[in-house]
Amino acid sequence: MKRLFNFHYGWVIVFVSFTVLFIGTGTRNTFGIYFKPMITEFGWDRASAALAVSISQLVYGIAQPLVGKAVDQFGTRRVVIVSTLAAGIGTALIATTSELWQLYLTFGILAAIGSGGTAFTTFAVLVSGWFSKRRGLALGLSQAGFPAAQVLLIPVSMYLIITFNWRISYVVLAAMYVAVALPLTILFLKADPAEMNLRPYGADDTLSAPDAAKSAGARRPEKRATLTGAMKTASFWQLAFGFFVCGFSVSMVTTHLVTFASDVGISEVDAANALALMGGLNVFGTMLVGGLTDRLGKKNPLAFIYFTRGISFLILLSTTNASTLYLFTVVFGFAYLATVPPTSGLSADLYGRASMGTIFGTISLSHQIGGALGAYLAGAFFDASGTYYYAYVLGAISCFAAAAASYAIREKRATQPLPAGA
Repeated sequence: MKRLFNFHYGWVIVFVSFTVLFIGTGTRNTFGIYFKPMITEFGWDRASAALAVSISQLVYGIAQPLVGKAVDQFGTRRVVIVSTLAAGIGTALIATTSELWQLYLTFGILAAIGSGGTAFTTFAVLVSGWFSKRRGLALGLSQAGFPAAQVLLIPVSMYLIITFNWRISYVVLAAMYVAVALPLTILFLKADPAEMNLRPYGADDTLSAPDAAKSAGARRPEKRATLTGAMKTASFWQLAFGFFVCGFSVSMVTTHLVTFASDVGISEVDAANALALMGGLNVFGTMLVGGLTDRLGKKNPLAFIYFTRGISFLILLSTTNASTLYLFTVVFGFAYLATVPPTSGLSADLYGRASMGTIFGTISLSHQIGGALGAYLAGAFFDASGTYYYAYVLGAISCFAAAAASYAIREKRATQPLPAGA
């Protein structure tokens, strides 16, 4: 099969990746709008409730290098099918929660394990394998699935919460895994172009079946960069630190923004709309940055994103009304998860595709550790001081530090991965 609707099949892979990310990461990251209904219904303090997010981030993060290794060994398709089923079951069980430990188990552990296989790591490896040219754009388009979910899933979920209750809303989200993500994966997801007698986009259009087999076989023994070797390079730790800050700053915003807005007198509807707008702007930011990395390199756009995010925290510190909240949303939204295409792209350039799942998965673990700390510390700061001020100051400082670290990365467009012992 050479083309589908006159497009290289790689663009179908981008669409499938976008959709599964839309459901997987989008569903997981709507928790902020469920936060206040839950603490109101059950009387939980904010730090204890936010601990569920911290547990989820840690479990999700620990899963990333394991999922990456599974993708390297068993292929993307199998990993995504199993993970989609697990995430759907875990999300459905959240609706049965009535105790904190149940929230920790369902949202914090079960759903997070499943989501770990339908995350950025999995699809960064998949899409990178389908594109030799325009890889940055393809990564940006596929990974825009998460912010796009904020545009649609947050308003829909809020509507379901207001009209019915938060439990019904979670059941609807769980159904999306089985009704949409699973069929798309089974029917259309192909782990490697050679499965369809194709070469990656930007290479020759097609291969004969024997040549495809030879090509696939030639890729397997390709010299791999090991995780140990990657961890001996400064670039690995610069990427990991930046991604730690990414998770740290994003989690404290997405978990606490609605309650923060309510505390300063902004309606929950305005706050939910701000989250949705944030997602819409991030669709634009992620795709724009993904395309720009093909022309401008990756480290400078990455540094600019972190710097912009630091500025957004300064705006958030002065937020007292809906207008300022929306200004924050515009700035933060552009920089939200636009970090993913350049970070995953740098991982591929520096360390090669053969071990990308393991190496980028480990870098992604730092993102989730940061996310776990960000969600919990913001709640703990509030419980101790009655304000999010100190948490957001820390958010701003960390983003500026990540910008400096990213700018210092020694970027190169590698045709081969770094040697195993580099």
